[in-house]
Amino acid sequence: METDFQQPMSGVDPKRLLARQVEELYDAAPAAVMFSFVGAVITLALLAQTGDIGRGLYWFAFSILILFMRGGTVWFYFRQPQPVKDGEIWAKLIVAGNFLAGVQWGLLGTVLFSSDNIYRELFTIMVIVGFVGGSVTPFAPVKWAHPALSVPAALPSVIYIFFVQDGIQWLPGIMALFFTFTVIFFGLRHHRTVTARLIVELRYKALLASLGNSNSQLGQENDALKYRTEMVKRAQLQASSSAAILSSHVERTLLPVIECDANFAVVSWNAAASHVLGYGADEACGRNLGELLFPPERQANIRAFIDKLFRDDRPTTIEMFAITRTGQRIPARFYVTPIVAEDRTPLRIAVIITDAYAEANHRSRTPAAAGY
Repeated sequence: METDFQQPMSGVDPKRLLARQVEELYDAAPAAVMFSFVGAVITLALLAQTGDIGRGLYWFAFSILILFMRGGTVWFYFRQPQPVKDGEIWAKLIVAGNFLAGVQWGLLGTVLFSSDNIYRELFTIMVIVGFVGGSVTPFAPVKWAHPALSVPAALPSVIYIFFVQDGIQWLPGIMALFFTFTVIFFGLRHHRTVTARLIVELRYKALLASLGNSNSQLGQENDALKYRTEMVKRAQLQASSSAAILSSHVERTLLPVIECDANFAVVSWNAAASHVLGYGADEACGRNLGELLFPPERQANIRAFIDKLFRDDRPTTIEMFAITRTGQRIPARFYVTPIVAEDRTPLRIAVIITDAYAEANHRSRTPAAAGY
């Protein structure tokens, strides 16, 4: 259950809000306690001047006890690690001290009130009104801190002066009560204003903290992204270097190396292929490799061979005569490798051609090797 000191506010932790309210009140508390004691000393002097020193000393002794209680509370508060963990106990202590201070000034307007000296009457009323009205601002941060002082200080005095001492005085009594409740009303309203300001302050600090965390996280993510980008660049450079080396190797090797698309049309053709087969790269690229190099009797099965190649998705060999640009038949072995995407979509066909075995060996091994 929430107490009067715990005011749940949207988006703000009630404990953090209460701690901030207590902090603001205790910042003003030392001055408020000191001013209250100074007022007690001057009041004692007036009581002595008007011949009431006996009762005045008892009253002043009570004021000293309240001074030690309120001053000790303030002193112990500032010795706590800030912000305090349990703001509610410190709020209750200051409310209790204010209540006793209110009783102290209420005694001045009741038990110690004298109608024999007009200046003492005016002084008493002035002191009570001054402390009740002047306590609004320093005690506004905590909800019941000001009413705890103003009610026991003003209400008994008003009732005694205007309704008990010299009989019932309706008009001044009602006006005095109205003034008392007006001060309490504006004290509570000022409390709400201070609370709203503290809520905005806490939300602003939370927003700054959140922004700081977001910036820190963004910085970490940027660093991670830079690292990944650098690694990708390095990988790309390595891949580019490897590709360049491989391209140089393919271009300069003595073996004919040919790359075809998924339909067996020539895409790339190295210098060795031009030297061995007689076709330049510009002549070979774009033409079907089977129709370009295979003997006429082997060309009917090109489509079936390609379909089986990608279906099996494994390298194979073909041994047959290759037809050169001049029409010469040379024994050759074709190393054929299918290249597919991750989803097994046909992409390329890589072909490497080497010198084949003798015609007899060629005829005996071709069907088993390629299924072609």
